[in-house]
Amino acid sequence: MYVIFGSPKIVKTITFILSGKGFLVMPTKLKEYVIVRRDPRRDIPESFHEQIRIEEFNENYYTFLKGDDVLKNIISPAKLKSGEVVCIIGGPYKDFKGIIKTANPNNTYVVELSVFDKPVRAVVDHEHLQKKDYTIQEGR
Repeated sequence: MYVIFGSPKIVKTITFILSGKGFLVMPTKLKEYVIVRRDPRRDIPESFHEQIRIEEFNENYYTFLKGDDVLKNIISPAKLKSGEVVCIIGGPYKDFKGIIKTANPNNTYVVELSVFDKPVRAVVDHEHLQKKDYTIQEGR
């Protein structure tokens, strides 16, 4: 995981750029900091590199940001179960809704969704899923 630091205006722009490239950018209580799971350096335009600082997430940041709820989700994300309804909030299927079919050990899920009225199964990273408030029971 990586922490991005910069002025709130620059961080907002970086968030927009990275979100458009499939990153899930997690805000913190401090507007100058955001957190991403994978290294964003190649996806941020060179013109921004001098205006921001990107560092690997380490114990010092954990101590500094430990009051933030976002850290709980990053360090130990809540596991989703088969049958749960989710919204996809990043990646190629962004804005689709689907049902969890299986959980994979590498923190990805097989999600069944409807694309042009056809059922499609897609493998989606945990960071791109948001749980909805209800579940679908299999076989009913």
